[in-house]
Amino acid sequence: MGYNYYRPPYYSSNKKPLLIFCIFAALSLAIGFIAVSIILHYGLNKQVFTLLPPTNISIGSDSIIRWDEVEHAQGYTIAIDNFREFTTTNMFDLNTVVIRQRHVLKIMSIGSQTSDSIYLDSEFSYEYDFDRSFKKQNTKKLDTPFELKIDENKNLVWNGVNNASRYLISSNGKNQMDTTNTKFSLSNLPSGTHKLRVKALSADNAFDNSEWSNSFIFRHHDV
Repeated sequence: MGYNYYRPPYYSSNKKPLLIFCIFAALSLAIGFIAVSIILHYGLNKQVFTLLPPTNISIGSDSIIRWDEVEHAQGYTIAIDNFREFTTTNMFDLNTVVIRQRHVLKIMSIGSQTSDSIYLDSEFSYEYDFDRSFKKQNTKKLDTPFELKIDENKNLVWNGVNNASRYLISSNGKNQMDTTNTKFSLSNLPSGTHKLRVKALSADNAFDNSEWSNSFIFRHHDV
């Protein structure tokens, strides 16, 4: 006596669809593995740096704020009181956004990427207190820092300047950082010979920033 087994309509003894599915799944896994490997090699292996905040901020009688460019920054965010503006240049016209006489502003460098490096956004710069009612022609320039020397803790030190809010330090013509202190650690500078200068910065339009100090030359092995 023979038996007839019921076979659902979708049942088939043909194994080709299963084989095709397995091949497709294997190819998908291989492609995914290659993609992840590329991301790990070219993405996560990039060096990561944090940009420096903008320095040497000044505002002219034309109400245009200017600052030194930050290397590798793709732009800058300017925080003015409760407003935030973006620019790709190192200047900004305050007449386009502000209507009051007195304002507090600060600036952030916006990061970028290259083929081998990632540059993260900086912290905000120091706050700049700006009084638009002050006449620029009545300002006087801050005294220039002097007596640059290296102290026993291997810091570059200089004399304090009256009415200065911060100091900008330059090494070989490039701005390194700004600080409220009258000293700068030399330990983080790269090896080689460095030509250091210091400038006193004003926080408002009551004074102009000072001239650059005389250069102080030192070699890395001195530190």
